Amino acid sequence: CNLDPRLCFRFMQDPVMRTSFPTSGPVQGGTRIDISGSGFYNSSQSLCRFGTTKVPMVFSNSTNVFCIAPSRAAQIVDLFISTNGFDFLVQSLKFEFYNHPTLIASTGDTLLPAGSPQDGGTVVTITGAGFRNSTDGCVVRWGTGIFAIQARCIFVSNAQVLVTTPRNTLFTGESNISISSNGGRDFSPNSPKFFLWYRQPNVTQVTPNLGPRIGETPIIIGGNGFMNLNGVSKCRFGGSIVVPAILDDPNGVPVFYCKSPPWPSPGWVNFELALDGQVFTSSLAIKFQYYGEFDVTGATPGAGPSAGGTVRSE
Repeated sequence: CNLDPRLCFRFMQDPVMRTSFPTSGPVQGGTRIDISGSGFYNSSQSLCRFGTTKVPMVFSNSTNVFCIAPSRAAQIVDLFISTNGFDFLVQSLKFEFYNHPTLIASTGDTLLPAGSPQDGGTVVTITGAGFRNSTDGCVVRWGTGIFAIQARCIFVSNAQVLVTTPRNTLFTGESNISISSNGGRDFSPNSPKFFLWYRQPNVTQVTPNLGPRIGETPIIIGGNGFMNLNGVSKCRFGGSIVVPAILDDPNGVPVFYCKSPPWPSPGWVNFELALDGQVFTSSLAIKFQYYGEFDVTGATPGAGPSAGGTVRSE
């Protein structure tokens, strides 16, 4: 070896693989898989093998290496590694190739609601096909590149996932939305439906601002920043009772209406509006007054001329 290193043969102890992340990736390939373990060493001949398909393995340090998944049909394969390009470890890990989910609902709304205030907190139902209950985790992404935010989602079925919107300080307006089935490493094509990020509306008044405690008073909501999110908007009275808010658009100016619900006793209550039906305006300045019923026990006088004009006391 001292005379000619090319003639040297080095015996090395086999490394040990412990875990990999992610454990799955799309059939198109390109997923970076990080493998952790011990005993890794730097060799230009190192390979990963997915089933029978070999790709280069990249050394990071003695406990971490990575490789890029090739394209393969949807299936689960054994993942092996070799440090000399010929001898692969008997030990293996599992890796699954999958098809990206489709973010298009066969019926109904793909995104419900289709928007959220920038402060977040909206639970969004995403409907489509091909969602996976992966141990890597489900992640939703809004936007692209440096103008992107993410949040973990919850698998419900292969046709539906749920996600709670995070706080968004990057942008307002419409954004793309996509889903990762492998913990945020790879994302699906964007949904054809856009998601709307908005600032909370400014509710300035309700007209009328009082009504009987039996409810059913039609109320016009004044303010600005109103928009339609697939008809899911709600009004809330007294911090507890929620009723639908109906959007009208006379002369191109959005206006919301709702009907007061019954209330147990007379008094003032807070009024709030949620465009997404969930996250309500936080202003306590807008009030609605409930009054009790009137009991009419008599009227004086009891008669008057047919021409009218008689003043009565009740």
